[in-house]
Amino acid sequence: MAEFLPRLLKLYKSKSYQSNGFDWIDNLEQVADTDLLDKLETKLDTILQAADSKISLALPEGVGLEGAKSFAYSTKGEHTFLRFQDLVKESKSTLTWKSLSHRKLTVRDSTDTLRTIGLHKCLVTQVELAGFGTFVLADGLRYSVASNWIKQVDADVDTIPKLVGLPPFTAEHKTENDWCQTAAAQLSKHGPGAILDRKNIFFGGKQSQIEFCDYFDGARIIHAKRYSGAPSMSHLFAQARASAEGWGRFESSFRQKVNVKLPDKLKLPNPKDILDTTKYTIVLAIIGPTPPCHS
Repeated sequence: MAEFLPRLLKLYKSKSYQSNGFDWIDNLEQVADTDLLDKLETKLDTILQAADSKISLALPEGVGLEGAKSFAYSTKGEHTFLRFQDLVKESKSTLTWKSLSHRKLTVRDSTDTLRTIGLHKCLVTQVELAGFGTFVLADGLRYSVASNWIKQVDADVDTIPKLVGLPPFTAEHKTENDWCQTAAAQLSKHGPGAILDRKNIFFGGKQSQIEFCDYFDGARIIHAKRYSGAPSMSHLFAQARASAEGWGRFESSFRQKVNVKLPDKLKLPNPKDILDTTKYTIVLAIIGPTPPCHS
């Protein structure tokens, strides 16, 4: 123990994490000061009551609701998307941080089971507090954020190429597969394509399955996911990564299994051959009621 504790202290003080992809941690700090929390609550109440509020709603991390189907803020019905405007319309009284901490969001998951989450944990917004800096609200917690880091994140996001022409997710779309059908109808005007949503590939073990993508046209590998917060985005990114690694790997069994599910016009002539991955573009379509974000 006498040798172990000094080693722990050395690791605690170490800055090695900064060169291992975790330097962003220094730009984000949870607020614990009670006086500052009170000031943030007052400012947040002002934002909540503003007609042009830029608050968003998203499921908090770690709730296990990647496949959420619908959401309800009251007994007035369910919604396909989490939208702050819908919450405002269904609220009988003025929204405040304290009032939302006593209200629940009802979530219908992929098995039609109903679960509830504190609505205050679903608020996402950025707060500018004069004399104190920039803060972010997420998962029911308040974080101070370095302003130069926000600018860097915005700049990095702006460099991601955008794909235009995909449709919004509307009331006629009950599932992501419905949206894929609409998107396929538009994309097929420019050449053949195939909807591969739910056509999973058994790969990596007896029970392990990977969805290659939602739509493939021979050059673009499109993954689509309805936005509902961090859980759905984590699922989207993990799916895209697993697919890309399987598609481009030297061992060809994944490509051969995908090839079986492709129409003749899109089949690889020699799926056992190593692919030139530069000929493919991976598209992440984050779909919502407005034209989707995609890159």
